[in-house]
Amino acid sequence: MSTYQFLSTAQIVGIPTATIAALPSSELIAMTTDQIQVLTSAQIRALTTAHIQQLTSTELQALTTAQIQQLTSIELRALTTAQIQQLTSDELQALTTAQIQQLT
Repeated sequence: MSTYQFLSTAQIVGIPTATIAALPSSELIAMTTDQIQVLTSAQIRALTTAHIQQLTSTELQALTTAQIQQLTSIELRALTTAQIQQLTSDELQALTTAQIQQLT
């Protein structure tokens, strides 16, 4: 059981980026969609490729367009074809040209 799933969204925002980067993937995927949606830009950039690869379709679709725009080229390349297919139309439209190039 994840301890992070019991944190409020205000507490999630306060988690240092170094802690986010060191989270086991199981802790990240145990977060609720509300918790995922409040991750800051810095927290999103701190995610590892292992984190990205473990995100469920529900979690991917919970990302805001602002969060999608913060994904690094390394994080984008870590998305599987199945994950890319799960992105919402708003999320896909939020990708920059440089980000789209990373998907190919």
